[in-house]
Order: sequence, then structure tokens, then C-alpha cells
Amino acid sequence: MEIQITCQNVNLSEKRTAYLHDKIDKAIRAGGRLDLDATSITAEVRPAKVKGEDNVSVEITIFTKKAMIRAEEKAMAFETAVDLAETKLQKQLRRYKERYKARHRGEHWITDAELIEYIPTQKSNITKRQRFSNDKPIHEEEAVELMELAGHDFFLFNNVNTGRWSVAYKRHNGEYGIVEPKIGDEE
Repeated sequence: MEIQITCQNVNLSEKRTAYLHDKIDKAIRAGGRLDLDATSITAEVRPAKVKGEDNVSVEITIFTKKAMIRAEEKAMAFETAVDLAETKLQKQLRRYKERYKARHRGEHWITDAELIEYIPTQKSNITKRQRFSNDKPIHEEEAVELMELAGHDFFLFNNVNTGRWSVAYKRHNGEYGIVEPKIGDEE
């Protein structure tokens, strides 16, 4: 399986690159089988500042036809950040596998979420990280599951109940909310 590694202002030795590859492979084996034909994996290593101290940030993202699974961790040492990201990735992959098994028999799962491109571009202060096409309506619970798998605080989706685009988000108290647009004089 090919893993695309990008580094921003960090030079990785062959030893560290091999370490990162080994940890990602280990996480995938421990997390469960993926549809390997539909998977691309990216790893990004960059410097990070946490409370004024120099740190390393490691972000591992797995794209499948059904979901985007992400683990990002920061630590003082490269190996520590990779180990933390591996543990988080294993947890996310196990969750993905359990959700997939539960929905595999009869229940709806997003099958046509298609990644169009993954191009980091910088325009003023807004960074576009990813664009995807997913206009198939899904249930609110599925949106929350996909949001959790991606490790995000919000998720834009086409709501099957309303037929409109909605945003699922995680509240500070750990609960979830849905934001829907109000059109015209609707109550």
C-alpha cells in the first residue's frame, strides 16, 4: 500500500520515514481490514508550536470510498507524535470497521462519497484542504459518525429528512447539534 508523505519545514531521514511507514502499517493491521482498492493514505509532518515550545505535528489521513479517517497528534519528539497518532488511528479504524459491519447488512451507508482532489491551496487567510463530492442524502446519525471518523468538530451533509444541506457539529459539552437553513417564512 502506497503512503504519500509530505513534510513542511521538516527533513525526515530514511530511518524516520521507515518508522512512520511501519507505524501506519501496524495501525491498519490492528484496526481492521479496509477496502484496499479504494484507499489512499497521506501522512503530513510539520513543525508545531504548543505553549511556546517547539513540537512536531503528525497527521495521518486515510481516504476510502465511504469515509475519511484522520489522526493528528503533536509532541516534543517525532517518534512520540507518531506513536500517539498510531494509537488514535487504530481507535478510529476500529470504530470505522464496527460501524461498517453494523451497516453492511441492509442499512444505508454512503457509497458514492468520491474524493475529487486533495490539494492544499493558500488564498489569503483561508486554506482549502479538501474538496469532495457527496450529494447523496444521509441521516443525521451517519453524518455524526463520519464527522467523528474524520476527527472534526463539524460536518456538512445533505440531510435525508429535509432534502437540504445541514451541518452537524459537536458542542462543548460533548453532545451534538444540527444546523439547518431557514428558507423564507418557514417556522
